[in-house]
Amino acid sequence: MATLTADEFDALMRDTRGIIVGQCLSVLRRAPACRALELQDLVQEVHLRLWERRELIAGVARDRACYVQSVAHNVALNAVRRMTEGYYAGLQVVSLCHGELEG
Repeated sequence: MATLTADEFDALMRDTRGIIVGQCLSVLRRAPACRALELQDLVQEVHLRLWERRELIAGVARDRACYVQSVAHNVALNAVRRMTEGYYAGLQVVSLCHGELEG
C-alpha cells in the first residue's frame, strides 16, 4: 500500500494547520475545566496520530482535510475526557463521603 512521503505529510500539515487548531479550540472552549490543556500539545498529538496513519491518509486523496479534522476533534475530546474523568471522579468521592456523613 502507498504511503505519504515526508514532504507530502509536511505539506498536508501546513495546509490543514488551521483546521487542526480550529477543531482543538472548538472542543476546549466547551470545556472550561480544561483550560490547562496546551493547544500546542494537542496539535503535536494530532500530528503524531496522523503520521502513524499516513498509509491510510494516502488512500483518501480527496477527503484528507475531512479526515484531519476528525482526528483533531477526537484528540481534543480524548484529552478533555482524560482531564475531566479525574476531576469528576474526585467530586464523586467527596459527594459519596458527604452522603455517608449525613446518613
